[in-house]
Amino acid sequence: MVKGDLTSMNKTIIAIDGNINTGKTSLFEKFMLAYPSASFSREYQPVVIQDDLERQLGYLAQDIARTQGEGMIFLDRSILSLFAYIFWCAEKGRDIRRKFYQYFICGLERKLYALPDIVIYCMQDYEVIRRAFETNRERKQTSEFLAEREYCQSQERFYKKLLEKLNHGIYIYDYKNHNENLLKLMILYPHTNYWRQFNMQLGWRIPQMLLV
Repeated sequence: MVKGDLTSMNKTIIAIDGNINTGKTSLFEKFMLAYPSASFSREYQPVVIQDDLERQLGYLAQDIARTQGEGMIFLDRSILSLFAYIFWCAEKGRDIRRKFYQYFICGLERKLYALPDIVIYCMQDYEVIRRAFETNRERKQTSEFLAEREYCQSQERFYKKLLEKLNHGIYIYDYKNHNENLLKLMILYPHTNYWRQFNMQLGWRIPQMLLV
């Protein structure tokens, strides 16, 4: 990617998030075909660390490069996926929210990375998620706990909470009933400027309202 000012008004970051096997990568690749001049960052590279906080900070560090550039930047998973995992940790009694929040705010204030302007939340029935996991488990080497019902339901609760807090800038993508007009989203979507302003002025409050 070409490096640029993370507060540039010429930048629009589009994040594709959600549970595994919900069509994120397929949608990501459709955008690659539809917008060949845009920048694209695939999923985070694996971070093999046992400690929950250190592992999530390892993923967060990757966003320094993933969110730099100009124009449209598409992310196959974003900081919201990290928040969703931390949300699950808290539900399991391993609450690292405040510590992660402190690191996140420090990087945000230093403009090391940026929050998405638009979030596309991909959803799918759990039975479909599990069936796809069983079919692709050897090829993808996906951790089994990511396909457990309890974890998937926790992720859904997180994104439901996100939708309740932010009613702009989030687009629902249901893989079995998807709309091809979504590929025109970046031209037609009316709330991009709202999110960019929120990102620049109040962006640090997003993790605060979700995690604290």
